[in-house]
Amino acid sequence: MVYPMTGSEIDRRRFIKTGVLGAVALGLGGLGWGVSAGERAQNNEGLQCLDARTHAILAAVADRMCRAGSDGPSASDVKVVEKIDQLLASLPASAVTELKQALLLLESPLFGVVMEGRLRPFTRCSGDEQDRVLAAWRDSRWPLRRTVYDALHALCMAPYWSDASLWDHMGYPGPPDFRHLLELDA
Repeated sequence: MVYPMTGSEIDRRRFIKTGVLGAVALGLGGLGWGVSAGERAQNNEGLQCLDARTHAILAAVADRMCRAGSDGPSASDVKVVEKIDQLLASLPASAVTELKQALLLLESPLFGVVMEGRLRPFTRCSGDEQDRVLAAWRDSRWPLRRTVYDALHALCMAPYWSDASLWDHMGYPGPPDFRHLLELDA
């Protein structure tokens, strides 16, 4: 006799299916590692967590996500990736490893072929192609891809828009000066 599935069995199946799909995706990304070298960072001195490869991938992502218009500074001007690397140094090693895996998955031409029909590594795509890839990750049906996009977006935006060189561009006068209040107390 066949019994109808309960809600917990459906949730368990969905959980297992998502886990298997995520493992397959990471596996494809790992295979893509050997297929193409992608772009390498030119200067990775002083990096604490990122290696040259993941630095280059994250720099390409940051350049596409962090654009304050034609007159604003770029992500590299603000040193977004270096600031992210400093933040990563304060996180558990497992979180850093997961971020690196996600970056390698984004870079992977094999995963790109399967998911987007993209034959080149992310870092070798044109700016417009990179924008399309990132939009595909942002709007994906796969929770793994959306989660990776959201994490990368948050990681890039925080150090970019908090940099003082962007305050004028945003019309922000800067933090208030309370030094005169300290002088009154003395």
